[in-house]
Amino acid sequence: MLSTVNLPQYVATEPLLIDKNGILRFDDPKHWQSPENWVSSLEQVNEPVQAVILPLELPAPGWNLQDLYGVQLLTYLRWSAPDRFRALPVLAMSWQPLMDILRKRFEVMLIRPALEFQSLPVALNRIPHFASAVLDHTIAPTSITKIVETFVSASGLARRVSYHDLANDYYAADRLWKGYKSLLQHTRGLADAREAEIARVTSVRFEWETGLAAKLRSPYIRQFQAARAGVPVPQYPIIDNRKEVLAHHLTSGLPADTRILLLDDEFDKGTAEALLQILFRKERFTRRMEDEWVYSEESVAEPNSRWARFVCVKTVPLALNWLVHWGDVPQTCLASKEHWRGWLERWMRELAGNDASSTAHLDSQDILGENLHFKVDCRRVEPKAPYTVIMLDLRLTPVTETIYSVHDFPSVQFRSTVKSNNAEIPVIMFTASRQIMNSAELLDSTSEIDGWLVKEGPDIPVDSEDTNSASAAAYLLERIHLYSTLASWYRQSFGWDTKRKLACAQFYSSSHVEQLMGEVTRAAQEIFDNIRQGSMQCPPGDTFLTFIQSHVPAHPFPVIQTLVARRVAIGALLLSATIQNGSLEWDADAAEVFDRLLPGRPTKKFVKAVYDKLNFNQVLWMRSANILSQLLREEFDWLERQDWPIERRGLLHNALQRERHLLDF
Repeated sequence: MLSTVNLPQYVATEPLLIDKNGILRFDDPKHWQSPENWVSSLEQVNEPVQAVILPLELPAPGWNLQDLYGVQLLTYLRWSAPDRFRALPVLAMSWQPLMDILRKRFEVMLIRPALEFQSLPVALNRIPHFASAVLDHTIAPTSITKIVETFVSASGLARRVSYHDLANDYYAADRLWKGYKSLLQHTRGLADAREAEIARVTSVRFEWETGLAAKLRSPYIRQFQAARAGVPVPQYPIIDNRKEVLAHHLTSGLPADTRILLLDDEFDKGTAEALLQILFRKERFTRRMEDEWVYSEESVAEPNSRWARFVCVKTVPLALNWLVHWGDVPQTCLASKEHWRGWLERWMRELAGNDASSTAHLDSQDILGENLHFKVDCRRVEPKAPYTVIMLDLRLTPVTETIYSVHDFPSVQFRSTVKSNNAEIPVIMFTASRQIMNSAELLDSTSEIDGWLVKEGPDIPVDSEDTNSASAAAYLLERIHLYSTLASWYRQSFGWDTKRKLACAQFYSSSHVEQLMGEVTRAAQEIFDNIRQGSMQCPPGDTFLTFIQSHVPAHPFPVIQTLVARRVAIGALLLSATIQNGSLEWDADAAEVFDRLLPGRPTKKFVKAVYDKLNFNQVLWMRSANILSQLLREEFDWLERQDWPIERRGLLHNALQRERHLLDF
């Protein structure tokens, strides 16, 4: 690939390399006539190169001599070449004066560091002396740090380039994928499920990975990273229960009744494919059109029928079409009837091909779910009550105004439309925007079931173990697992932390939740009946919590023990309450009865109040005041079915009904 140059015949039409044995040239101009080939050729050079000779007027396909292709090679040498080449001394030469070149194309690397500029033809006589000075170390290399410092001091790139654009161009998807792999690698103790998933993801290859790797080595990206190297960026939140989140995801997968709607104008730049792998562990979408991709899950009971679990769209009208089709928002939310009919016609052509017929008399379920050719989203095979989680990019269209309001964004208007018609749909903002005003304005209108995940840009430092990216992946998994069912059972008045929410969400999102709820009811009823009859035995030293743990299995979800304990304890509270003036009171007399009824030794030596018997927060996840306002829907049902003593039956039913009405159950 390299041979010794005949210096007297050299006319400055090719780059040269200097090593201890002489001055070398490339045997084939193709090795340097594109920036990519130049970098690739340097990677293959084994000789200990100590300097570079670089004419600026070089012949290359698509370049005129006055275009100064050599400046392009210098840029790639300083930013994209292997590190052992980046800081080498360079002798640059040109037929044009340096100041004329800089007026046309300012490049600080033509001035410093470790660069000597000579005008041609005088520069040809300088080559032997330059080579000698390099070999005796009179001319020394610079450092990569110095290159970065020089560029930053002279560049305005950080102000001209948006990390938003760079993040959306495959980079954010790549970091999220690497974060998921790091989360798997560094979360210990998950046994076979973790090892199997590590083996699976190791074999996954995205078509865009090679192109992205090359782009990340380009001067454009490296200069941007250098320009923003001193700009502080926030790290992702640390998820304390990441092990539990990942364990549940690996063993149970995404909740069986959850579907995801991703609205992102650039979802096809890696994001959709990475999310499909992480959330559903699938490689291919079921159907892909230019601005809509759909992954559908096939029914086991009814082959060839599917329901859409992951839908990616680029525009607000398309997102609203899907939400109307699912019944999440009313038809009045559609962008227009014409767009809706056009959308149905397009799907008919996609699914039926040449056999497509008129859609004028058909609704969306006819076309998407009952199509004889292909059923992409059939209502008959979806779960009883599927939950939709929306992932929403903030900037669906370019922002051109210097001063703007986030409320004018199509994405924010879409979110307002959704929330005003169905407040229980979780919306996770998944965006490259780090503008604090954007997040502040939007978070002001969020609820317990909303979230915000910033896409990772190339200016965020990457540590060797991808720890920060792993936190992003853990946050996303936690939010989706948590939000997929949260709206159906959780109320803000519970005041639970994320760990408790997630523990209960995993129970509610189980495909066997009805069977498991039946087990909770059976266990609670058996214990409650026995304590009312005085036949329940408890070892003297055990607390109520220990008693429950010894009678109720923690498998498959430990929260089952909590749910049983809540029913038994609340039932005992209602039995022990003192009735005064038509209301329930828990005075010292009631506390004494409560202590006798409920198994286990009290937490305090003397029981003067019900909270002396047990720690309500620790054992029941409740406050000891306003107990009825903290009940789950199923707990109301269970309590109303109890055979209460006749003297308090009417009072208890009235109290439960009143609280149900207040909670809108």
